[in-house]
Amino acid sequence: MNRALGVWVLFFIFGSPTFAGDLSAEIVGRWLYDGFIFEGRRYAKPNPELMLYFTFDGDGSQSLYWSRKDEQGFCERRGIYQVFNTSLWQKVTWVNPKNGFSCGGDPDMQVGRETENRILIQDNELGIFMELNGRELIYLLKKVASTTEIKSPSTF
Repeated sequence: MNRALGVWVLFFIFGSPTFAGDLSAEIVGRWLYDGFIFEGRRYAKPNPELMLYFTFDGDGSQSLYWSRKDEQGFCERRGIYQVFNTSLWQKVTWVNPKNGFSCGGDPDMQVGRETENRILIQDNELGIFMELNGRELIYLLKKVASTTEIKSPSTF
């Protein structure tokens, strides 16, 4: 799909986006993974049992936590982030030592890992743009109204 068509697909899905200076304030909160867009088509999350949350605090700290309702174990990490216009930079600073064994193979669970991705926020939905085999993939997350909806094992 060409880039111009991709932009129109995003406007259709997200509506009018929030631009530049607004994103730093808009990203603060807890976000639940809700699906993805690939090759211009929106998909629900592949595993409905997956509970994946990003939390972005106003002080520049953030966390990623995921588990599956039908399996034991979890993966959790913390880090720092900055928003530059429509770009999200993240760096992993801590990984939970109680993480499940499978977390070790996840690049997002490696201390020191840095990523930078284009983002779009609209109507309490966050799109994080990534690449999959040279094609654009957009992770979609919905803003969660209450921060009490999950508790990670490290906060017990």
